Amino acid sequence: MSEPRPVVESFLGAVYTEDQKLRLDVTSNVTLNSRKVTASATVTLPTFFLHLANVAQLTVHARSVAEEARKNVELSMVLDISGSMVSNGGLAQLKPAAKSFLDIVLKPELAAQTSVSIVPFSGEVNVGQRVFDHLAGSGNPRQHLHSSCFEMGAGDFNENPPDFTRAAQVPHFNRDFTYKGTRMPWCPQEETSIAYLQNDKNGLKRKIDELVPYDGTGTMYAMKWGEMLLNPKSNGLVNAIISKKLAPIQADFADRPFPFDDERTLKFILLMTDGDIVDQPRPTKPNPIANMLGIRGQEFETIYSSKTAYSLFDKVCDYAKAKKIKIFTIAFKVNETIAKNIAKCASNSSYAYRIDGLDMNAAFQNIATTMQKLRIVE
Repeated sequence: MSEPRPVVESFLGAVYTEDQKLRLDVTSNVTLNSRKVTASATVTLPTFFLHLANVAQLTVHARSVAEEARKNVELSMVLDISGSMVSNGGLAQLKPAAKSFLDIVLKPELAAQTSVSIVPFSGEVNVGQRVFDHLAGSGNPRQHLHSSCFEMGAGDFNENPPDFTRAAQVPHFNRDFTYKGTRMPWCPQEETSIAYLQNDKNGLKRKIDELVPYDGTGTMYAMKWGEMLLNPKSNGLVNAIISKKLAPIQADFADRPFPFDDERTLKFILLMTDGDIVDQPRPTKPNPIANMLGIRGQEFETIYSSKTAYSLFDKVCDYAKAKKIKIFTIAFKVNETIAKNIAKCASNSSYAYRIDGLDMNAAFQNIATTMQKLRIVE
């Protein structure tokens, strides 16, 4: 921030001369995310006609106030790590693009007001082992230690966070282990679990570097988690994570997510995906070893069709937009139909990016620039 007095003096210097006896008082009130400048001026001006009435000069008083405020920002980065992100080069582009994006949204002068969550997803979303155990509670023990994903029923995609004490754990299985370099499970493992409400740029970059691909594409689950981490009804979870040290969240964010109607706060979701929202299979055999080894012969049942998955995705998008969450989407190397389905989630058409080549970084940069314009109010 520049010093206010020279700015005011420069402006007035273009209007008044030194012999007009200008007296200027400039005060500046600076808070964590705003600055209010008050300028009071007194100037003596010669008269042209009033001297006929023995009034040779007039003293004029003026006062002006200008305020610049940086809004709080809450951001969920919902990032596709499905197997196709390896074969089409998406993951290789995503990592540097996302890290450059963080350099902009977490500039030193903005970081204190900015919280970023990263929600990686393949077939499901791993919430982290300790967060999973906390949410499930003692009466809902986990069924395996391989990963930590919750099942969500159709009724869980509404304005309230699900009751995880009643939610089943996603089995340890795979279905379409066909992409070279992809790990087997449908539910990602611990290294690709959610990063909750952070502004440690280096820590978030390490999280991005650790992303590895897994089986499936459960975009609706990821969008639900992205929305939940902006929903004030999740404040209890945030405080539990902080107080019980379940995952890294700094204590300064204990009052987040802020209310939806908080005029000081902007909420964003950035969704990056490269594919269709697929159906949700589940193994009929309870043995996790058999589920992993029986890659082709395993029997499955479908709990959600692709059509149902899309309807749940749309439901989350519509709710988030109704709550004034601004949604950006990036669809990478997808066909026209998928591109339109993903773009519908964006807050407006200019927030929906469809990219086919080596321009993912440009999309992230454009989104960061738009966010910066939205957060500065003069």
